[in-house]
Amino acid sequence: MVRAREAIQTVFGQEQPAARFYLMLCIGVYLITVLKGGHFNPLSSIQPIEALRFGALGTGANEPWRYLSAMFVHFSAMHILFNMMTLNDLGRLLEPRIGSGRFLCAFLGTGIAGFIASSLWYEWWGDAWLTAGASGGLMGLIGVFIGILRARKDPRWRQILGRVFVYGLIFAIVFPVNNAAHVGGFIAGGGLGFFFGHEKRALKNTSWYNALATILVVLSLASIAASYVSVQQRQHSETHEPDNPM
Repeated sequence: MVRAREAIQTVFGQEQPAARFYLMLCIGVYLITVLKGGHFNPLSSIQPIEALRFGALGTGANEPWRYLSAMFVHFSAMHILFNMMTLNDLGRLLEPRIGSGRFLCAFLGTGIAGFIASSLWYEWWGDAWLTAGASGGLMGLIGVFIGILRARKDPRWRQILGRVFVYGLIFAIVFPVNNAAHVGGFIAGGGLGFFFGHEKRALKNTSWYNALATILVVLSLASIAASYVSVQQRQHSETHEPDNPM
């Protein structure tokens, strides 16, 4: 596990290797999805069948590993551009402060929490749905930052929370975003950040986080592969395609 972490740092740099690794993974998945679909239009969404093939989460294709793989699938060039810009910025802000292990666990953990929340929400309403993207985990990282500030009694947390609320409301009105995933990821991140802020040996006791992060990297790649060979996905795509990708 130590060697795997060192290899990632060698390739993606010392300052924010986890953020850069997942930035490249998301871009790679998007490019492969576009090439498989046989067309590229920055203003349009990729075909739902292609999104499902590489790990999107939706009606009739809700295998448990998709709560992870869906984080790496994006529906358009604008979708991945905004998310990867945000991931890069949050990586610069957070990863050097809390360490790559914590950062990676927080990003993936809150992303999974966001998709679980959205799955429960859409299943409750009973509509056909299809969702993917890293934004739940990105909102989780913002929540982590606010949670850490709150735990350390830094008054800036109120100001940042207010901005997040305003921006989130604007996005919810203007764009067809997955609000349930954003809220779920943010709440999970806030709790996790509050925990990080109260750790007695903050930024020193990293071995467990690094070990878990290494496992999550392997599971990330495995989740994409599992989605690609999924029998359930193939059977589902032959019968119907979900509506409203977001």
